[in-house]
Amino acid sequence: MVPVYADPALNERCYGDLQGLSREAAIREFGEETVRKWRRSYDTRPPNGESLQDTANRSIGFFKSIIVPRLEEGHNVLVVAHGNVLRCIISHLAGLSEMEMLQLQVLTALPYAYSFDGKLFAECCILHPASNICRSESHSGISSVLRKGEIDSLI
Repeated sequence: MVPVYADPALNERCYGDLQGLSREAAIREFGEETVRKWRRSYDTRPPNGESLQDTANRSIGFFKSIIVPRLEEGHNVLVVAHGNVLRCIISHLAGLSEMEMLQLQVLTALPYAYSFDGKLFAECCILHPASNICRSESHSGISSVLRKGEIDSLI
């Protein structure tokens, strides 16, 4: 049995007063430019919500304090989270700037695989949704783990 862990640090970004509103309703209430700034800037919070920077701080902090130690112990870890949280973690692993993070598109339900050598992370492959074969087979170790399903924990 694979242990499953849940943590609020991996919750999606909180949009505060925008939560539950369609984009159109938010624009009617707050104005198009204001809504765009709240949703697409790195460090601007919507009323009663969080910025992408806030989301990055909590999700990367969790990654460093909880996930990295498991990897250092030699465990394979599968992280399942929402788009903005994954965007923050992937940006951290790739060393992206704030501007590059804002431009990064994380596709829904498309698994990303990374290898960890004890110091550095490297993107191995992105699993194509129609198969269990990595798009890039350049790192056979991780693709074989993914094919066999040898996951030690689900976070």
